[in-house]
Amino acid sequence: SKQGLAQNKSLRIYGNFLRTTNSTGLNNSTNTLFGRITPSFSINTEKGNFHEFELTTFYFGQSISENYTLDTSSNTFLLSSSNRYKYQGLGVKYEFSFRLLKKSTSRLQPFIGLATNVTYRRNASVPILSTMFYTNETKINTSFFITPRLIYHLDENWFFDLNVPFNLVDFSINRNKYLNPILPPKDQVYLSTDSEILPKQFAFKFGIGYRL
Repeated sequence: SKQGLAQNKSLRIYGNFLRTTNSTGLNNSTNTLFGRITPSFSINTEKGNFHEFELTTFYFGQSISENYTLDTSSNTFLLSSSNRYKYQGLGVKYEFSFRLLKKSTSRLQPFIGLATNVTYRRNASVPILSTMFYTNETKINTSFFITPRLIYHLDENWFFDLNVPFNLVDFSINRNKYLNPILPPKDQVYLSTDSEILPKQFAFKFGIGYRL
């Protein structure tokens, strides 16, 4: 049966909770995110384990900023500067989850998963009417997780999924580009890397799934 986790495919929709704490010297900040919705697709194996592919980040857009100054001679506002800001992001998470109780026929099934999440983000500032120069910031982040998980089967098709991803390692590559013609080309691009072991994060995800 499907409840017995024979080989099949599933769709899930998660609601996410994430709290992150950053400490830099004398400054501490805590960010809380609740309610972000992410979809996933999974493929079960014959042993009841499963591969999961989750779309963790997806956005793109742009905005325009305009600044005006007052011309006192004509008592009108004149456009003094304008910039277009572009932003985009894409993140995909892959996880392999092991079923812990292979022979159990209970509706409640525990799993443990190993996962990696890769996220690409890019922000650019494009001058339209401005003394500023074109700039962009690109960041590629890779995180590795271990994820305890409980799945509760409602019937042959529907199930609940509660999991708590523990972030083990964060690694990122940053590329900043600043097209100032006064600077030599090698100084217009700056590359840096950053890594953190056991970042201060707490997350949990609650989802509802459907077996196809």
